[in-house]
Amino acid sequence: MFDTNALRVLAAAVMALLRPACTALLLLSILPGPAWAAALRLVSAGCVADEEFPHLLPYIYDGWEMKYEFAAPQPRPSLGATLRLVLGNAKDTPVTVTSVRLNGLALTEHILPAFREVDGVRAASYALNPETTTPSALRARLEALGDPVWYSAYPRVLEPGGWSEVSVRLRSVPRVRSVRLTVAGDDRAGSVSVDIPITTAPALRVSFASFSDAGDCLFVYLRRSDGRDFDLAGLGLDGAPAALGKSLPTRSFRGVLPVEVPLNPPWPHGSFHLVTARTRQGLQAATTLRARDAFFCLGMWGYRNNGATEADRTSDTLAAFAANLFNTAMGMHFVDSPDAFPIATAQGLRVNSREPNPTTTGHPAVYARFLLDEPDVQDSFLDSLPGSRRVGSYAQGLVSRRDRWLRMDPRSLSLLNVDLTCKPENWWTYGSIADILALDPYYQGRLVDAYWRHPGYLGRNTTPLFVYACAEVARWAASPRPTHVILNCVSHVEANRRFRYGTPEEKRIEFFHALAAGAKGISYWWFTPYGEYRGCGTGEPEAEAMLAELRRLNAMARSLDPLLSHAWPAIGPGAITDPITTCAPAWLMPRTLYAGTHAVVVVLVNRDHACDAAGTRWQPIERARVFVRIPPWLTDPSASLVTPEETRALSPKLVGTDVTEYEIQDFPLAALLVLRQNRNIVLQP
Repeated sequence: MFDTNALRVLAAAVMALLRPACTALLLLSILPGPAWAAALRLVSAGCVADEEFPHLLPYIYDGWEMKYEFAAPQPRPSLGATLRLVLGNAKDTPVTVTSVRLNGLALTEHILPAFREVDGVRAASYALNPETTTPSALRARLEALGDPVWYSAYPRVLEPGGWSEVSVRLRSVPRVRSVRLTVAGDDRAGSVSVDIPITTAPALRVSFASFSDAGDCLFVYLRRSDGRDFDLAGLGLDGAPAALGKSLPTRSFRGVLPVEVPLNPPWPHGSFHLVTARTRQGLQAATTLRARDAFFCLGMWGYRNNGATEADRTSDTLAAFAANLFNTAMGMHFVDSPDAFPIATAQGLRVNSREPNPTTTGHPAVYARFLLDEPDVQDSFLDSLPGSRRVGSYAQGLVSRRDRWLRMDPRSLSLLNVDLTCKPENWWTYGSIADILALDPYYQGRLVDAYWRHPGYLGRNTTPLFVYACAEVARWAASPRPTHVILNCVSHVEANRRFRYGTPEEKRIEFFHALAAGAKGISYWWFTPYGEYRGCGTGEPEAEAMLAELRRLNAMARSLDPLLSHAWPAIGPGAITDPITTCAPAWLMPRTLYAGTHAVVVVLVNRDHACDAAGTRWQPIERARVFVRIPPWLTDPSASLVTPEETRALSPKLVGTDVTEYEIQDFPLAALLVLRQNRNIVLQP
């Protein structure tokens, strides 16, 4: 028998020697003990710190050259961390998580949604509490522990044999060597306590997961945090070993390994599951996943008032969406209504819904449930908090709304849109609350700011790389959940001046940048042709030209369904160059995406372009050369160049022993190099 107490003391002593900088996930091996006899069972625990993206910050920060280029020191984002603990329910009855404690301090008693309300969601911060609730000495202790912003158990109710992930978001890296996280359940469920080291040790992460349409295949993407290669020793699903076929790869390539696993029986849409992995090098990973289908959202926001009745106006708007090959009505004021929802579904559209109602609850046409729009904007209005403490004030209220909507509709996913206030901290703070993190990097808004208010901003805004920079950081903040990028499609009207609509060329670059950053949905704000932000539904020539480009992009994306739903970037956090693909000339930017083990998609953007108030100028590349290190699991793939206008077959040329060259004549503004082992991604059980 193990001397459990002695082993725990020894483990704590070893952890105390680790460095106090949390930059990687460390999963603990849980020793036998009293907690295993209770209902709540500890699977893993770790601390995941925010990543740094120094080369992208000039594109993310407003007016980098004008405000920061010669500053000393240059501004850096406030790096925080998230504590993550995966639990299982060993009972044959449901268990509800009732308490989360950090070093003995009950977060459930001090982070209370009780302050300024926005759209039914209240702000929460222990710094807003009266002294009788959170005394000054206790506040100081919480600050030293990393300044917790919100906590969550998702799902809060663990079904028999089910799983939940407990998260505690910290505004800063704790000023201690380790922290203790304690989670308690209701009735006789017991509690689980674990000491989580703040460590720099390399970690294995489940960085993303996607699903087949029928839910009978899981695509898991494993990544080692330090980028070194590893050998997969085993994969577990819901606590049982997964059957990995002999033909499936087990050796990573440049620190990333995609794994395709058949699911028998299929996982129901919206259900929660556990995925674990271990390597022959001794690293382990665990996460909970929520099942979904392979839907890639192509959405439009807004409405127009063409028609005599509300039904006529709704039909006109949704028919226009469908005609332009959008597959989702992102909504505004009408789409969720019992009358409008059937009209949307009749047009073949999914709907971004709000609160569950009898018409939408459990309906497969619900894309997601929209928790709130731009909570980070609302954070900025909390004048009772210092500016550095405001981001995330609405997070706990959103956790409560998410949990309540989940109880009402266990099938539908949740979506949260985070704006550009206090970026990139806002994405890290809100990124793992909803099932889908949406962001709205409006490039044309950057041009408006440069031309109307701050001409010094123009230096970094002659290219829509801003979209890629924002979406790339948000992807890491949401991991392993998917992201959704909202692009701008309005003409800004202010007093007696008006800024143009986005050009078709800008929309194409933005769309490809969103794909390059791993977006699993792309939508546009907005269609509404009224007011200060005049949407693309006006019928004006500029708007029609842009809408025609969106239609072409939608058609291309649909032709690649479900490839884009599975495609996940190979690049590591904060990296500048792609680890798989290089290009000549150097201004052809590649980003390699793995689509399971059967395909690779290389997003290529011609950066020889410039945008200004007049439009977009660009130069095609007479002869482009793309060099790809084909991953070992992709044998003898076919290659094609895909644009909205054409699909062109390419012939490979072997360069050296492991690099394949593809030559492209007259390379356009952007394209996808698609390498496929088979025509479609099909996994044979």
